Amino acid sequence: MPLGVSGLREGYAFARSGCTRIEDLWSPETNEWKSLSELGMSFHTSNKSCKDIITTSIPWRPDTYINYAQVGDWINNIVPNTGAPFDWVYYVLDSTASKVNVIEFQKISPSGRIQATSHQALTLSTENYLPVRVLSQERQGAALRVAKEPLTPGKKALLYWVFESGFIKDLPWDPREWH
Repeated sequence: MPLGVSGLREGYAFARSGCTRIEDLWSPETNEWKSLSELGMSFHTSNKSCKDIITTSIPWRPDTYINYAQVGDWINNIVPNTGAPFDWVYYVLDSTASKVNVIEFQKISPSGRIQATSHQALTLSTENYLPVRVLSQERQGAALRVAKEPLTPGKKALLYWVFESGFIKDLPWDPREWH
């Protein structure tokens, strides 16, 4: 539900509070959403309503979110040795909190198309790696989907595209699963 569209300034207190990320609304000490007083807001009805709208629309609880790469995720190095951050991305085959086995993909076009450099798995430390979203297509012009399926040798190769928007790459869930 959009905030601030009813002619009132119900979203104004949130804008002033500096709450721009989910972590700003979450209290790791209590493992609950912060209260209005913790957010520095008055107990006005519109503030409570806005907080409820925002927190109920978040499809996970931050205390249950696993903050390391899982099988099927895509990651990239935020400080690469060579090239720009999105020139190389990695599909996670297996993971622990500190290491991942991956397939390496390299950007091959300015529009973001990527291609596997080999089918040999590499082992990487997860330090400096963050999740990114990669989209796939069965063929040029087909519908784009969030790429989470395993790479299958012998099956017709999909086209892969790294989606570089900061909004999408920072999401720890698949947008198709958020209702």
